[in-house]
Amino acid sequence: MTTISGPQQLAVLLRAKYPIIGIQTREELRVERAIAAVAKTGQEYAIRYWSTTTGLTERPLSQPLNGSLRDPVEALDHLLKRGERALYILRDLHEHIRTDSLLRRKLRDVAREFRVTPPAEAKALLLISPAFEVPADLESAIYLLDWPLPTREDVGAVLDQTVKALADAEVRKAAQAVDQDRLIAAALGLTTEEAFAAFSRSLVEHKTLDPGAILQEKRQIVQKAGIGLEWLLPLPGGLNAVGGLADLKAWLIQRREAFTEEARAYGLPTPRGCFIAGPPGCGKSLTAKAIATAWDMPLLRLNMGAVMAGLVGASEANLRKAIRTAETVAPCVLFIDEIDKSVGAGGGESDGNTTSRVRGEFLTWLQERTSEVFVVGSANNVEEMTHRAPELVRKGRWDELWFVDLPSPAEVRQILAVHLAQNRIDPKGIALDKVGPRAAGFSGAELEAVVKDSLYRAFADGKRKVKTEDLLAEIKRTVPLSRSSRDRIEALRRWAKEGRARLATPQAVVDHDDVLVGQPEV
Repeated sequence: MTTISGPQQLAVLLRAKYPIIGIQTREELRVERAIAAVAKTGQEYAIRYWSTTTGLTERPLSQPLNGSLRDPVEALDHLLKRGERALYILRDLHEHIRTDSLLRRKLRDVAREFRVTPPAEAKALLLISPAFEVPADLESAIYLLDWPLPTREDVGAVLDQTVKALADAEVRKAAQAVDQDRLIAAALGLTTEEAFAAFSRSLVEHKTLDPGAILQEKRQIVQKAGIGLEWLLPLPGGLNAVGGLADLKAWLIQRREAFTEEARAYGLPTPRGCFIAGPPGCGKSLTAKAIATAWDMPLLRLNMGAVMAGLVGASEANLRKAIRTAETVAPCVLFIDEIDKSVGAGGGESDGNTTSRVRGEFLTWLQERTSEVFVVGSANNVEEMTHRAPELVRKGRWDELWFVDLPSPAEVRQILAVHLAQNRIDPKGIALDKVGPRAAGFSGAELEAVVKDSLYRAFADGKRKVKTEDLLAEIKRTVPLSRSSRDRIEALRRWAKEGRARLATPQAVVDHDDVLVGQPEV
């Protein structure tokens, strides 16, 4: 489906004689330039500008016409009397509209008059604001147009202009050598001014164009938005830092290629996301972080608890704002941890149906979104959640549902090796073939804890190197979840065995009776 550009939408609305058009955008300058271009096509319009700081002017920041006219109601009275074919750009009127009932009445009067003006004196109000909510009494008078952010072509043009303007030939050569598609993808979601600033800052700081540096501009967007969104740090090593899960990692590597320019030209659909279920500590959160690192994308975590608010309708509004912010930062990975405890919970009359309404809003977005937001959802009690809210795990909203089990014996050794290396312990100095079987039934998080506790043990014992015996001692001391929550894990495995999810590790769902009953003696 081809996206209609902002200027194209505006031209259609003007031909249809929409009297008042609200334009929601953070790019006032770019939108005003686009409006000026639209005004020159066909039967031309004159353009007038208004704000509380300049009053009514003929040019964006020129001297005011006919006195200041800084009061919005007085300015509208004046515009009604002007006999001209014109577009009137009014900046930041949203706060006045919210608080001034007289202004709202005047806007309705203007809408009635502008609808019936003859073609030679056709007029329209264009209300430009970074945020816009249309009050109920103006819903029939104002058409709200959400102006699209710069396209890949727009960002590419900014990139070309920035590089060509470089005076330093060496820096220009280094910038041209960087993968342009990666740079453009990193800058998508920024305004043209923000993209230019990000490219320029990268060139000043790094003497080249660094996608990682450009992503810092997007981090500012998330930090300013708040409302339950958090920018997470990347996981060093990417998918290589995740032990096991061979099938899941292979699937993710395949999906990464779908975000390339070649995939778009081929017609490949944009990946939607994946749902990962399994016992706690088995790598669900770690996988989400690894995806973002491997794909060179920002990682955002949506805290559904922070989205929930006491006022009726506020929670849904918070979720919509968080989603809009994520789509602004796209392409990105959006991680929603423990869905079973938030939108997957029961809700109902106990919370005023807030959970049900937020779940409905979230599901609608999951189903209909077209942005490059790859959603990773996780759940521990997925078998209970499927009874309360089975629609959350329906195929179509997710590209795939995965089940992550406790590590297999081979994965235990692989995970131990990863954590040993991360803690600057040479895996070759540890008898993993001896340690692995003793750690049967341990989750990835428990194996990580064993390695770290062994470091404390070795440090306290004369700051020596970690030995195999340290790991074995910590394993013997630990009571893993596979023993303390045996029934819960068995229920999860039964859910997976019914064919409801793909296995992250080939043949991962097997009967581990020896693991669930107890551990071998050390």
